[in-house]
Amino acid sequence: MDSNISFTNKTTSMTRKYTMEKLNDKNYRMWKLRMSVILERAQLMDIVDGIIPQSTTIPKLIEWKNKDLHACMELDNAFNR
Repeated sequence: MDSNISFTNKTTSMTRKYTMEKLNDKNYRMWKLRMSVILERAQLMDIVDGIIPQSTTIPKLIEWKNKDLHACMELDNAFNR
């Protein structure tokens, strides 16, 4: 099994490709740093950290849910590829 992951993330008109070592019991600090950079670059860290709470107004709720889903996809890619 390959311990490196590579995935492509399509956001707006940009395609980003990341290659990082799959999370294991020895690389958490480096994995966390790289995952933080990926989430910051995609402007999703506020969602992940809970700084931006889920909204109750429809337009903001839709925007929040889209960002939340995007963050979940980034994390899923990092864990499962």
